[in-house]
Amino acid sequence: MSARPPLRVLLVEDHLGTRELLTELLTAEGFQVIVALGGVDALRSVGAARPDVVLLDLGLPQIGGDAFVRVWRERDQRAHEVPVIVISGRDDAARIAADIGAAGFFPKPFDGAAVVAGVSRLARRRTAEASSPGAGAPTGPVRVGELETRSGRVRVLVDAEHEPPFALEVSPPHGSPVRVTLDARQLEVLLTLLDMAGRQPR
Repeated sequence: MSARPPLRVLLVEDHLGTRELLTELLTAEGFQVIVALGGVDALRSVGAARPDVVLLDLGLPQIGGDAFVRVWRERDQRAHEVPVIVISGRDDAARIAADIGAAGFFPKPFDGAAVVAGVSRLARRRTAEASSPGAGAPTGPVRVGELETRSGRVRVLVDAEHEPPFALEVSPPHGSPVRVTLDARQLEVLLTLLDMAGRQPR
């Protein structure tokens, strides 16, 4: 009988020391660790990685950890089945972890052994799912926000296959849609405004 493939952890962390520590600890426990340095990097790799657990920092370059989870779940329905563990030193990290439905939360500085134990417990709960085939996440732009205005419909799009990956698309009542690229800060501001306007998940 062939050996079972190692369980996979997608580690989304931009801090070098934290990244190296967790990679070393998880590898020692037999996990395959796939590293992403930011939110967009994670979006580009999560489909092929097919992780059993995502270990996620919140304060990331490009887009934050919570925005990554939101876009990933928009792109791939299987994402809802993958447990997410948040590791963060932000004051509001516990609330954000609860908002995104994280399966675990560890404040920084954390106990490395406790984090690895939490990853092990959640990953092995999905052992049966890990052995079944699955498709990668679909590609193409993903709508992560939408608002109706007097000037027409406004959409916020993230397309990890392009650089820059963020865009604002305005569809006037008459005429063709106009798309404008955004930087990471502009994206965060727009998502905040859409949330304040009462945007519901779609």
